[in-house]
Amino acid sequence: MNRELIVKLYSEEELKIGTISKRLGASPSKIRRILLQSGVLKVNLCVGMKLKVKELYEEDKTIPMIVEELKLKRHVVREVLYELGVYIKRSNRLRAFSEEHKQKISKSKKGQPGFWKDKKMPDKSNRKNMINHMKFDITLGDIEKYGDTKRLQALNKALYRDRVKKHFNKKKYLAYLEKFYKDEAFNKIYDLWIDTGKIIWTRLSLDHIVPSSRGGTYDLDNLQFLTWFENRAKADMTMSEWKEFKRETNTTSSWFIDEIINRH
Repeated sequence: MNRELIVKLYSEEELKIGTISKRLGASPSKIRRILLQSGVLKVNLCVGMKLKVKELYEEDKTIPMIVEELKLKRHVVREVLYELGVYIKRSNRLRAFSEEHKQKISKSKKGQPGFWKDKKMPDKSNRKNMINHMKFDITLGDIEKYGDTKRLQALNKALYRDRVKKHFNKKKYLAYLEKFYKDEAFNKIYDLWIDTGKIIWTRLSLDHIVPSSRGGTYDLDNLQFLTWFENRAKADMTMSEWKEFKRETNTTSSWFIDEIINRH
């Protein structure tokens, strides 16, 4: 999320938080938090009370405890902490469950179906989850032109590992989506993976045309999609070496990219 842009829209262009939220595709609470942290927005509370909130929180009181003690709204406590630059730790928001409490929860839930059983998560929620996973400061507006959420999830999953993700930033990530969302190999492998019941052998696998072990980079021109099976078979060969090897040894498989493209 571009903090400078949000501050500019609010302070210079005098747009309301709701308007900024719609324009950037971010929640109003997130916009409000950024404005508070930037010092542009202030919580309507006396200084003494604000300092008391900070003092209690730094004593390891949880937010619900502070709410109860000071008779404030939960969101007010959180906003005061944002304004004062206090990092909100998860451990300070939730009390640790005792073993007895855990056992009670376990017994009460035993035999009950999972919340998402036979349900589908809303498309917007899936997209928000993707954004949170990638952590590239992107918005729903950045990915709205890619209509197939399932294919978008498959592209994102290829980057989830930290050793891969560290080679990307927002600009490169958006270029990656632009390159591969309509890529023939990606889409035909994805369709095969679905048709074969999502087995591991046909799963999408991001491959280096020139392997990283031989100096290959994460430049988009050096990346392609193969099936997991073919990527393992290719090993540390370059793509040209792999093609030559298949030709010389007459190695074929219905899960190799050339046959997948020719078959579909």
